[in-house]
Amino acid sequence: MVCGVRRVHRRRNATMVSCSQLGAVLKGITQAFILEHGKDALLPLRCQPLGPDLLRLLLSVKPGVSLGSRVLDWPLPLFLCLGCMLALAGGTGFRKAEAALPANTPLDDRRLLRALFLWLIDGELHIDPSLDLLLSMVPGRDFAIIKPPRSKADQAAPILEPCPYIRPSTRPTLPTPPYGSSASKPASHVAAPCACPAPFSSKKAFPFRPMTHTTVDIYLKPLLRRIMPEADA
Repeated sequence: MVCGVRRVHRRRNATMVSCSQLGAVLKGITQAFILEHGKDALLPLRCQPLGPDLLRLLLSVKPGVSLGSRVLDWPLPLFLCLGCMLALAGGTGFRKAEAALPANTPLDDRRLLRALFLWLIDGELHIDPSLDLLLSMVPGRDFAIIKPPRSKADQAAPILEPCPYIRPSTRPTLPTPPYGSSASKPASHVAAPCACPAPFSSKKAFPFRPMTHTTVDIYLKPLLRRIMPEADA
């Protein structure tokens, strides 16, 4: 970044100190910081990723517990969409940025939309399957095919977008508790069907509004506290 700033100044005939001089100063400052605070203080503070085992624990939290201002009830649209989002992310690697909206951000092609979901049911490909078709899906035989949206790793979508990601299940597979036998169904699509061709491409994959980053964080934090010590959460 400093070298970039030097180039901008040089184009305007303003001379700055050389990068080698800046590098020497930076090394000295860094060494002094390590002596004062230790080398571990230089490590970035990042949250750990939510691995499969942790996601299973999150999704197996029993309903009825208090999550701040709401009581956990998995069949409700809010928690149904949250559970589907977590399960889909665990099975595909999609990030919160693809599944939920940042605050004050319009819905665009960087998010998971209904139009990105295709369904291979009994050997036939469906863009917008009926409710009966969705309910007839058989685990291991039928598939959800997801076309990845633009992402931080593929900003112009020339790499991943043309290649549908085939997930070998009817939907992100949720554990039996607390979902029961309906866990094998594409629950969010059944709960909020979308049969209107015109606005189909603009429909959110997880229809609860507003499913923003803030909404996800509000309920993820108390869920984590239910399954692990406060410091780890």
